[in-house]
Amino acid sequence: MTKVSEILKSRIKELNVSPAEIAKVCDVNVSTVYKWTTGEIEEIGSTKIAALAKMLKISPSVIVGDLDDEEAEQYLPLSQGRRIPVYSEICCGKGLFAEDSITGYLSLPISSLPNKSADYFAMTANGDSMNDAGIHTGDTLIFRKTDNIENGKIGCFVINDEKAVCKRFNKVNDTIVLTSANDKYPPTVITKDAASDFRIIGLLVMQISVR
Repeated sequence: MTKVSEILKSRIKELNVSPAEIAKVCDVNVSTVYKWTTGEIEEIGSTKIAALAKMLKISPSVIVGDLDDEEAEQYLPLSQGRRIPVYSEICCGKGLFAEDSITGYLSLPISSLPNKSADYFAMTANGDSMNDAGIHTGDTLIFRKTDNIENGKIGCFVINDEKAVCKRFNKVNDTIVLTSANDKYPPTVITKDAASDFRIIGLLVMQISVR
């Protein structure tokens, strides 16, 4: 079974953060952080878990060891997986400005990727419009970069160069309809005249749930 200490050590290296930075955020001594990463201290105080999880961009479930081997594999060192850039939040509601900055990276086992030669990116879901599709706020969504999606598939789309949204895609003739998985959100209709302001940027291939 993958040890929590191994995952913490991998994430610290991956994100290039220092034990001193972690110690400051978690309000502990630097020596305590080293003991977390060596396994000398196996149980991390409940008041420190949220801060540590946020600092290392991982789910609190990782820190408490509530993962099976398959789930834990995604946090192993990069030599055993693919480096996936994580971009600013994707809004599963009305949409959120899509920044072009990378906020971090996650490592996924190569065996988990549907196409090993494709390019991937990740975003964090924020909102409830895709709840009925099992997508909730805080979930990490992994997309394969593409500008073409089949009808009925969930993808990541940019509208007017301002909104990055996660929706289900459908195209009928020259009209594109993006639908939510929550009845309280109306569909977004993109006509032929507005198509130049619309971009498909990814196909959802994987989800890391916080639940």
